[in-house]
Amino acid sequence: MRVLAFPRDDLNPYQRLLYGEMSRLGARVTYLGRLTPSHTLNVLLLPAELVARRATGARLVHLHWVFGFSPPGGSRWPFLRRLAQLWFALWLRTIRVLGMRLVWTAHNVLPHAQVFADDAAARRTLVRASDLVLVHSPAVLTELAALGTEARRAAVIPHGPFGPAAPGASLRLPGSGDQVRRLLFFGKVQEYKGVDDLLAAVAALPDDVPVRLTVAGQCDDVALRSRLRLLAPTAGGRVVLRLERVPEDEVTGLLAASDVVVLPFRRITTSGSAMLALAHGRPLIVPDLAVLAELPSRAVIRYDGSMPSLVDALTDAARASGPALAAMSAAATAYASGTSWPQIAARTLAEMAALPGTPAGTPAGVHTMKRRPRGIVPGKPAGPPPPAGSARPVRIAVIIPAGPRDDILDTLASVVQYTDPSRVILVIDDTGTLHARSAQIRELSGDIVVIPPPATVPGVLGGLWVKVAAGYAWVLERFRPGIILRMDADALMLGPGIEAAAETAFASQPGAGMLGSCRLDPAGNPRDFSPTARILRAEEGLRGLTHPRCRSLVRRYARLARQRGYTPGEHALGAAYVHSYQAAHRLHRRGWLDEPRLAPSRLADDHLMSLLTVAAGFRIADFGGPGDPLALKWRGLPAHPSELLAGGKLITHSVRSWDGLGERQIRSIFAEARATAGRTRESRT
Repeated sequence: MRVLAFPRDDLNPYQRLLYGEMSRLGARVTYLGRLTPSHTLNVLLLPAELVARRATGARLVHLHWVFGFSPPGGSRWPFLRRLAQLWFALWLRTIRVLGMRLVWTAHNVLPHAQVFADDAAARRTLVRASDLVLVHSPAVLTELAALGTEARRAAVIPHGPFGPAAPGASLRLPGSGDQVRRLLFFGKVQEYKGVDDLLAAVAALPDDVPVRLTVAGQCDDVALRSRLRLLAPTAGGRVVLRLERVPEDEVTGLLAASDVVVLPFRRITTSGSAMLALAHGRPLIVPDLAVLAELPSRAVIRYDGSMPSLVDALTDAARASGPALAAMSAAATAYASGTSWPQIAARTLAEMAALPGTPAGTPAGVHTMKRRPRGIVPGKPAGPPPPAGSARPVRIAVIIPAGPRDDILDTLASVVQYTDPSRVILVIDDTGTLHARSAQIRELSGDIVVIPPPATVPGVLGGLWVKVAAGYAWVLERFRPGIILRMDADALMLGPGIEAAAETAFASQPGAGMLGSCRLDPAGNPRDFSPTARILRAEEGLRGLTHPRCRSLVRRYARLARQRGYTPGEHALGAAYVHSYQAAHRLHRRGWLDEPRLAPSRLADDHLMSLLTVAAGFRIADFGGPGDPLALKWRGLPAHPSELLAGGKLITHSVRSWDGLGERQIRSIFAEARATAGRTRESRT
């Protein structure tokens, strides 16, 4: 693959590390804007350079930052910024006209220093023009949405570590030596990084707090330099300023001499400095920002962004014991070593290759959201299936929509403990807040992926089906699961073996494509489908005319289902059900999982998914009767937790209540059972 990169930043190791590994994987990377010694002339030549590169076969442009378009004298003559913004838009348009693909890595939601007359408008133009937006944290997508723009396709790929040059074991352990804690700010000193706040906080520390702060990094802002030089003496000799670029061969020594790295950002999108510190085993002090939520909690001291809170964080770091800092150091090193540049390069190349017109394929662990083609009308041919081998085989995929009242971490803990390691676990975040808990989620398992739901879709009934269907499509575009388990977040797994039970059930019932609590409830009583049948009749009838496009789809699916023996209203209870790969793949191949027109439906998500499964030619088999693995009720548990455990049930719903027990009590009972099972397993090994 040929990649045209812009702009080149020799001071930031990111491109060198990324493109070095991509080159080893076969990519050919060329930097744009390097034709002449004149930066301005190079920018003016960019559209013509694109034409020339395209003629030689290049098809993909990788943009990192827009500072390359910043016009000389723009702060003095504002009209130059307007011209630069127009030229930037023309360059983006040239990429599109030439049939090239644009990939933007969003290192910053907005530029740290003004580039264009309207940086926010320029960002919206850039996102609209991008075929793929790469981000280092899901929170960046949220911030872009707040800016009024949404990527057509996006992938979350973590930022890689910078260094250390020396092995971690050779570095000084934080907290060793004398009792004076050595704090360090490292990185380019700019206004948004809050270094002046840090100096003021150090000056506010009591005299008996033993700290020494070093600020090391280039500062090009003359006014900021002057302000820092005035603030430093107020800290009583506890601050050393080194406002210059630190040579690369001195970075490791500088970090090794510190006990804690402090990064008091006022705003940030990505921090290479944080990854650099963690890779050197340094504990961090950072503000509690959403984009920093993924940093490991065991290696980080967070504060709320206020001056008193920063002073408290500095005091805590200064008074931390040597063993406590050593433990934080170990957590930092472990986190940084969890992501490598070869992995990042492979994921980046896979996302680029998956763009239309290039070979498909996505490695495991890459969090991707993309818009799918419009749905195919039921009954029409769907075209060929995806190329064989383009998806990673796993034994099970688990899909869980998470709402604002759900204890998703406890539910995930049960899934992680009891599912086969050959898996992917997808959480559809209907709260918009799970990015703040991503570090906790990642600690549970690296197999868990969190994606946002489709935008502007209601959270219940047909709207929930649209979100769940998007989750199915996400999985099927990347994996080939033997089975797909869809669970509510207030369901729990109670034991291992769901994969084997489902595989046996599908093998013994060849026409079945869906397993669940369908005709019988856990007590063996027949389930009543008449309420669902009434809603279906209303949707197909005159009442459905309030949403004619939805009505038309429901009528078509119902007609196809009835031709295949569908009993009106039959469905597997949505608390938990299982699809075979064959059934889910057929729904996806036909485009039936991409039908946002079903969002207004008054049918619930399980009603619609069951209807589509039968319409696709599969039966729904019982999996939730007295002798089956599922023990499900719409509201509350079907029995006391101890009875469910003793009966060997594998999944239950709902843990909200049972008799006089509340959700917290019920979850604690099952959590203790998980802990006991885990201890038993460890003792056997």
